[in-house]
Amino acid sequence: MYVYDTKEYKLEYCITIPGLQPSIYNDLTEWADHNCLFVSDFGAKIIHKIEPNGDESKVTKFIDVPYEPKGLSITPDGNLLVACNLNKLAEYDAKTGEKKCEVDLTTLFQMPEACAAYDVNPLHATKRADGEYVVCHGSGVRIMKADGYTRRCYGGMWGPGEKDQ
Repeated sequence: MYVYDTKEYKLEYCITIPGLQPSIYNDLTEWADHNCLFVSDFGAKIIHKIEPNGDESKVTKFIDVPYEPKGLSITPDGNLLVACNLNKLAEYDAKTGEKKCEVDLTTLFQMPEACAAYDVNPLHATKRADGEYVVCHGSGVRIMKADGYTRRCYGGMWGPGEKDQ
């Protein structure tokens, strides 16, 4: 990982994450309140935590994840939200790594008639302050209530069509 100066965009230093397996699904997110980064390792099913430490950074294995982690985000209440393969969202306490909840998207994606019914493979998700999830998946975006009802869906099946975003 390369760290750049934000004013002149000059390379400052590099951070090595031991054992990180290359994948297009690896992601990172910042937790600004605690001055750290989280990095997902899709292949190893691990979330790493990076904390600044002078000119170097402390890299630790934060948690093992039971599914391949993809997109990462921090929820309004300070949890780490992980979009996982296949069809899972998991929230972890960003301080301790304790699992707060796990959401099975195959049961949660109850569809209004306007939404196509098909398997969802989440790429990224965020949790809004009202508790609703915004989930980006292979063919669109869904806004879901915490109880699992899909309020809105945007996009459709893979490829061109009238429901494209």
